[in-house]
Amino acid sequence: MLTTEQRKLRKAHIGSSDIAAIMGIDHWNSPHDIWMTKVYDVEPSPDSMAIIRGNMFEPALVKYAAEKLGEISVEFDAHRICKNHPVFASQMDGYLPGKNQGIEAKTTGNYRPWEDGVPDNVQLQCQHQMLCFGMNIVHVVADIPTYYMEDGEPRISIEIKMMSVE
Repeated sequence: MLTTEQRKLRKAHIGSSDIAAIMGIDHWNSPHDIWMTKVYDVEPSPDSMAIIRGNMFEPALVKYAAEKLGEISVEFDAHRICKNHPVFASQMDGYLPGKNQGIEAKTTGNYRPWEDGVPDNVQLQCQHQMLCFGMNIVHVVADIPTYYMEDGEPRISIEIKMMSVE
């Protein structure tokens, strides 16, 4: 959950979660929506199910990814302002200081955008994070639903997938 200070910083910079909308490839927000959040006190509803799920499950996904990568040290919710382009800032779900790599955690109810790997909007978010942190790779860990039929009945399972954006 974002603190008041983090919200203030987000208003002052173009963040990784803003960049896909600004480029016109975000499924939920438009460039105008991002402008509104920078100019006015417009925040998503804290009781939005997407925000609740993210706050609950993303830290566990970061921990899972770090363990899979053999890392013990993880900086959660790491924040950096881009040195070369200070209009940009980024907050990583997990930063691995020993490897100078990031972890971006995603919870989703829609498997379709993930069928061919990391969706374009998430790839752009990761590229922005790499710019701000001076990294070459972000590991994306996502819980993705899989729908299938078993004995004529629809079923669902959740898979945790790890991918990377370089």
